[in-house]
Amino acid sequence: MTASTTSPDQTVLALVPTPRPTRRGFTIVEILATIAIIAALMSLLLVGLQAARRASKSTQEKANIKEVFKAWMQYANTYDDAAMPGVIESDVQALWNVKYKGSDKKTTIPAQYCETYPHRLMPYLDHTAGILYGYMERDDDDFFKPNADTDGDGSVEFNDPGMLAMSRNPAFGYNSYYIGGWWREESGAAKLRFGNATWQDSTGLQHIGKVVALKASGIERPSSMIVFCGSALRSTGYYKAGTELDDGAASVVPHILAGEQMWSPWDGSGFQSMDASAQALFNSSLFPSLAQATNFSLVQSTTGLGMQVTASGEIGVPFKRFGVQVSVVHGDGSVAGAGVGELQDQSRWMNPAAQALDKVNFTHTNVD
Repeated sequence: MTASTTSPDQTVLALVPTPRPTRRGFTIVEILATIAIIAALMSLLLVGLQAARRASKSTQEKANIKEVFKAWMQYANTYDDAAMPGVIESDVQALWNVKYKGSDKKTTIPAQYCETYPHRLMPYLDHTAGILYGYMERDDDDFFKPNADTDGDGSVEFNDPGMLAMSRNPAFGYNSYYIGGWWREESGAAKLRFGNATWQDSTGLQHIGKVVALKASGIERPSSMIVFCGSALRSTGYYKAGTELDDGAASVVPHILAGEQMWSPWDGSGFQSMDASAQALFNSSLFPSLAQATNFSLVQSTTGLGMQVTASGEIGVPFKRFGVQVSVVHGDGSVAGAGVGELQDQSRWMNPAAQALDKVNFTHTNVD
């Protein structure tokens, strides 16, 4: 019988299990740090996507305003170079015996909806509503048809809500006071607003009339004078910013209209309050001269600050719907972006301002 060579100690060791290496889990701090990093990356991605989306919409907006200008030129070519009237009040439409059809080419649009330009220009846009109203992001095509089931009762009737919105709220406002003009009835005849307005050139010489360009070729500085621009309908108040869905306006006005301040770039309080305090305490403005104050206003508005609307009632003002600049199209068809401050230059709105010594504060009398 052979003796065992295994010692008792070895037997005991063989029965003890070998310990396995332990795996350390993530700590709460590590998990939170990972979540924070992922959140930061997601926010950066979201900002980038939003910027790309706005850039895409801005590009589309500029393409649309170019199409509007082409339609405006087609109108001028059709009517022997006549600039499309900015506003034709209902009584003047009757005097001129003009009527306008809807997209079905059968329904006559009521005169009150044709006072502004959209219904009159739509035939030259092939009634493509998206060019002027795409910003509304509506998914009901019937809204832009002259006849539709507007109350949901299954019957078709004249589409008053849609036709009203089309007349009032296109994406682009027309420089209607100074190109084509605003026409109203007086004593049985059509009369042009500011037709006999007086104004003063840089030498102090007084002029009468020639404020409104009635022909497309009558725009004296076509590379800089605005025909259409991005617009919003605003009432009196301060607007820091807007949204992409803010109502557009068919007519847009310069910051001074016939001597009345209509709007101005503003930061809401800021420097104006500081300047008022300086004058109260030290009897001195922060700005040594009007020119420096004006230059400051031009600079601050270009950087994306807000707008103060001082006119009573609702008016159409330049509007940065996408991005930090207003989309504009000039008399030569060139499309550009402009800061609100740049649009204080009155020579970009009307012919005679180019002859003024102070182009920013130029105005004329309110005489028809």
